[in-house]
Amino acid sequence: MTVFFAFILKGHMRLWLPKSIGEQVVGVSILLFIIIIISGFILWLPKKRKNLKQRITFDWKKQPFGNVKTSIYTPLLVSISAL
Repeated sequence: MTVFFAFILKGHMRLWLPKSIGEQVVGVSILLFIIIIISGFILWLPKKRKNLKQRITFDWKKQPFGNVKTSIYTPLLVSISAL
């Protein structure tokens, strides 16, 4: 079993490439991922600050199927998991 986990760990950390190349590829992709998350959050922000409360708050009675507004919480959680 330890051989299997070592194989999977190398795939996650280096994409099964040599160490010097794989770590750089993974590092650059994580950096681009974080930049995409931040730019998406900036585009999501309203132009007027008074409309920010409307984007953040959620009224369960107006959304009958539980369509939760996760657009503000998802980038935060994904950014933390990327680091």
